Parts: sequence; C-alpha cells; structure tokens
Amino acid sequence: MAASMARRLWPLVAGRGLRSRRGCIGSHSPRRTFATERRDRNLLYEHAREGYSALPHLDMEPLCACPEEAARALQLRKGELRPEDLPAIISAWQELRQLREQIRSLEEEKGAVAEAVRALMVNRDNTQVQQDPQYQSLRAHGREIRKQLMVLYPKETQLEEEFYLRALRLPNQTHPDVPVGDESQARVLHVVGDKPAFSFQPRGHLEIAEKLDIIRQKRLSHVSGHRSYYLRGAGALLQHGLVNFTLNKLIQRGFTPMTVPDLLRGAVFEGCGMTPNANPSQIYNIDPSRFEDLSLAGTAEVGLAGKHLPGGSSRDEDTSSVLRAGGIVGG
Repeated sequence: MAASMARRLWPLVAGRGLRSRRGCIGSHSPRRTFATERRDRNLLYEHAREGYSALPHLDMEPLCACPEEAARALQLRKGELRPEDLPAIISAWQELRQLREQIRSLEEEKGAVAEAVRALMVNRDNTQVQQDPQYQSLRAHGREIRKQLMVLYPKETQLEEEFYLRALRLPNQTHPDVPVGDESQARVLHVVGDKPAFSFQPRGHLEIAEKLDIIRQKRLSHVSGHRSYYLRGAGALLQHGLVNFTLNKLIQRGFTPMTVPDLLRGAVFEGCGMTPNANPSQIYNIDPSRFEDLSLAGTAEVGLAGKHLPGGSSRDEDTSSVLRAGGIVGG
C-alpha cells in the first residue's frame, strides 16, 4: 500500500507539486505558500455554502456570556487569533442574530398576508376580489414585505460570511485543570501498576531489536532523514502481527474495520478542528495548480469524519457505525 501511494505521489513531488506550509518540497520559492494565498478563506464554510454539508453549529451563548474567560483562553493558547479579535466576532454574531430575527418576523408576516389573500378568494370570482379594497391593501403590504426581504437576504449572506470566517478560527476550549506551559509544567495524576525491578540492567527494545537484526535505524539520514527506521524479517512480521491481533480482537467485539482516503479536501480537516491554511501548519497540500484543495491525511480519523459529514455517504446508515469504525482505524 505504501509503494502504491508512493507511485501516485511521486510525479507530484518530482514536479514540485507537494507543498508543506513550511515551504515547498523541491521548490526554491518558500515565501509563497498555499496558506498565504488562501488565508482569508474558510473551506468548511465554502463547503456548506455550496450545499455539500450543513453550516457548522457554533454555540456562541457561553462566549457572549463570559467574553473575559474566552479572551483569557485565547491569550493562553498564543494562537493566530488574539483576545482583541473577540469583540468583532461577538458583534458579528449579535448583528446576524438580530437580522435573522427580523427576517423570520417578516417571513411570518408574509405568510399571514398570503393566507389572508387566499381566504378572500374563497367562493369569489377574480373580478370581485380585484375590486376589494382589503385585497388591494394586502397585496400592497405583501409587495412591501418582499422588498424589505430582498434587501435583507443579501445582507444576511454578507453578515453570515463575515461571522463564520472569523468565528471558525476560534480554538477549542481548554479545560481549566490543564497546566499552562511546556512539558516541565506537566504533573502525574495517577500511576497504574508497579514498575518492575530487575536484578540486571535491562536492555531497551531498540538495542534488542538491533542485536536481532530485525530493525535498522542508523545511517538513514541520506534516505529518509532522522527518526526513521526499516523493519526486517521478524520485525516486519511483528508489526503486521500486532495490527492483525488488534483487528481480530476488535472485530470479535463488533467493531467494523475501514480504510479511508489518503487525500482529503480542506473542509474535512477544518471540520475536525485542523487548519490547512495556517502558516506554519503540519498539514501537507497538493499544489492547487495541479489538484485544487487536496491535502494529505496523516491520521485516519479525519477521513472517517469526512464520511459522516452532513450530506455525506453515511446519511442513511446507523450513526453507531461511527463508533464501531472509529475504534479500529488509526493514524
């Protein structure tokens, strides 16, 4: 499977088609990246606006109720979005909500006018109805409502886009018990079991594997960089054996194995809380001049989540399949 994937991607790499947010593989123009070209777009929002999925539901009530807490969280996360960006998001949401309420009220009024017009036309011919002053008044009122709605609908679309482009950059909430800082601030909460004691100096798994000649990790920088390895013989069989052992146990418990696409659209990543357009980013793109809006999936749950997008291929399936499949696939 890895060889097949390499064959598919090699023409793109050779033609400088595979890009990282930190620069381009085989490219001498690291300053221009896919991220800088599309930073003002949100692929998840565009995906919804084009009718492929529902608009994301963002719970803005807690944020509007406690903006100070949200601002503090943004400050601690030190991301692209800063506390001073928060008022604009809240303002856009409140304005959008008020506008939608106004539209909803006018649409209800429009429906009531239409119902009243239909009531006037019961058991009456068209000539009688046209001469009725009440009918003329209702028609005029209906036209006025339609004019107002024709002005408000584009404004709603504009406000909606403004809100989502800002709000979808909000990071996930951080639990208040999470330590702030690097790994030096981490603390042990609970230890399971006892650490075994030996009467001799135990060898590490890497040392044992190298002595058995089932793994090679040294002298590979010219092949694949540091922190890579080759598994050989029993080492390769052991890897596949562990995968099959896990699959068999999970299948016996009712889980369903799945394989997912290696290349996914940006909306799927953004729906999982990742940001393909961030700079820098750990997500690799296919050059948009070759294949628009495709990125490499480094972990399987992204593809699985895409399968269950609203309007996706799983809309008629039992939603419990998400849990069954999600328990098996892994990055």
